[in-house]
Amino acid sequence: MQEILPYFKKIYFLFKDVNVYLFVVSLFSVITARKSLQAKDAPRLLIENIRHSVGPEYDTFNIKITNHGNGSLLKAFVIMIKKREYFLSKPIVVLKPGMMTKVSIPVKSSKTENLPEFYIVAQDFFDHYYIVKADIYLDQRHLTEFGSPMKRLYSFSFRRIKILYWMRKARRQNNTEFGRVTKRIRKKKALVKEKTQKYKSLR
Repeated sequence: MQEILPYFKKIYFLFKDVNVYLFVVSLFSVITARKSLQAKDAPRLLIENIRHSVGPEYDTFNIKITNHGNGSLLKAFVIMIKKREYFLSKPIVVLKPGMMTKVSIPVKSSKTENLPEFYIVAQDFFDHYYIVKADIYLDQRHLTEFGSPMKRLYSFSFRRIKILYWMRKARRQNNTEFGRVTKRIRKKKALVKEKTQKYKSLR
């Protein structure tokens, strides 16, 4: 019996090494498959340009976005961050490869003194999420530096939690498309009410 025990130990350690090897190979295969799927079917959004138009009451950022990837986009938002304020664009829905779209974000004139930050957050048809930051320079650095690529947002990652926090802040601050429309309606109602009161006082 004692003569057989060393053989059993060798077989045990052999199987142990094989299991570790299989785990490493399986993990590598999963990562490779994920990267391959991302390369073939993922959208690749790029902010082509951002135009800033100045108005008497509101400034408007007009953002041009193109899908340079092989996969179609299900939905995306542009997030603009200005100091402690967060702005969310109207949703971009179903952007196919090669297609271009434009979104606008109006901001009060007093809030556009410094250059804001712009991010695109996108969702594809496989329920995968991506993010890319727009590289905006006031100098000539874009001629000597590389741009920021689109990155995958994994579930429960710190970056994804941070994005959800930004979107929630934009909703609470009424800096969404729905919030902006609601503000305009309230303003119009207030003007109508004020004019009605003035008319009644004149009578």
